[in-house]
Amino acid sequence: MHYLKLSDSFLVVKNRNFFWKKDAYRLTDIREVVFETRYKMPICLRVITNEYNDKLYPADTLKTKTWLSLKTQLKNKHIKVRNECL
Repeated sequence: MHYLKLSDSFLVVKNRNFFWKKDAYRLTDIREVVFETRYKMPICLRVITNEYNDKLYPADTLKTKTWLSLKTQLKNKHIKVRNECL
């Protein structure tokens, strides 16, 4: 599962199981963020960049309150957020 860190200029996604793996996105490179769930997967975060590349990150350990807080923080940083599952 993944966990997320949001700073002033980056969104960092790390994996709890494979701690050496991490993806960092500049906030200026992010076109849209989608909260979604597929089939029997947990709630996931999909990051869509300005070049229309996207990546899906399952993050089941986050609570609904944390997801909604992340949504508010991303909107405050002028990033489009689509909420399809909460």
